[in-house]
Amino acid sequence: MTQSAVKNRDDSPGISVPTAVPASARATSDQQLALEALERIAQKRAAEEAGKREADRVRAQYLLNVQNKLREAETRAREAERKKSEDERMARIRAEHEAELQKCKDRKRECKPRLRKKWGCMKTNSAAC
Repeated sequence: MTQSAVKNRDDSPGISVPTAVPASARATSDQQLALEALERIAQKRAAEEAGKREADRVRAQYLLNVQNKLREAETRAREAERKKSEDERMARIRAEHEAELQKCKDRKRECKPRLRKKWGCMKTNSAAC
């Protein structure tokens, strides 16, 4: 067959089909197809890499959130321990104060009859004592 156009096999008038494709055109077409295939592969890989980067970003954000929550929990635990220690200290001080106050009241109660006797106070005039 030649490179010139020939009539179609059903002998339709005015429609011509090339009979042969030159080798250089075929090579260019093959190269174009190969290039398009490589571009599709590159786009697919780029999309996969973008997906991996996004997954890594999401994972990193999750880990940062977990780390922040852990830090906050540790801070709350330290604060609770500090408050517990402070409450225990205050309870001990309060108990010591109450014990000292009770000792003073007991001493006053023990000394009151002796003082009345010493000062000559009577029960009727107890307001003066």
